Amino acid sequence: MDEDFEYFLSKGFALAFGCRPVTEETFNKYRGKLPDKLLEYWREFGFCGYEEGLFWVVDPEEFEDVVEARLEDTPLAGLDNYHVIAWSAFGKLFLWGEKGGQTLEIQSNYGMLFPTPPRGDGLFDLEIRVFFLQNPRTIAIFTTATIIHCSNGP
Repeated sequence: MDEDFEYFLSKGFALAFGCRPVTEETFNKYRGKLPDKLLEYWREFGFCGYEEGLFWVVDPEEFEDVVEARLEDTPLAGLDNYHVIAWSAFGKLFLWGEKGGQTLEIQSNYGMLFPTPPRGDGLFDLEIRVFFLQNPRTIAIFTTATIIHCSNGP
C-alpha cells in the first residue's frame, strides 16, 4: 500500500465493509483503461464501502447503464469513455475518463454533471493517488466545477 491510500484509510476510512474481491476478468477488462494504481488498490482491498457507507470504491461495470443514461443528449456524450470508480452516500458519482482521467462527477440526486478540464499530462497514477489523498469526507461531500443541468432524469 502506498502512503496516499494509507492516508485515506487513516482519516477514518480504515473500517472497510461490504468488500468484494475483484475478479481477474474485471482486471483484464479495465487494464489500460483505468490507472494501474487504481487496479493495485482493487487487488489489495477489492470493492468496498468506507465510513459506514459514506464512500464506496465500486465496480465500474455495475454503473455502465447509469453513465450512458446520464450522458445521453449532453455535450459530454462521446468525448471520452467514462467509468464510475467511486460514489458517495450523497449521490455523487466519480467518473474516470480513459483519455482525460478524473474529469467528471455526476450529482445524481440533482441530475447535474460536473465536468473539469483534463490535465493533459497523462499522469493518471499520480492523479488517482491524489484523489485518495484528499480528505475522504471532502471527496464524498464537496465538489467544485462547472455545472451542466441534465434533462434526462433525476
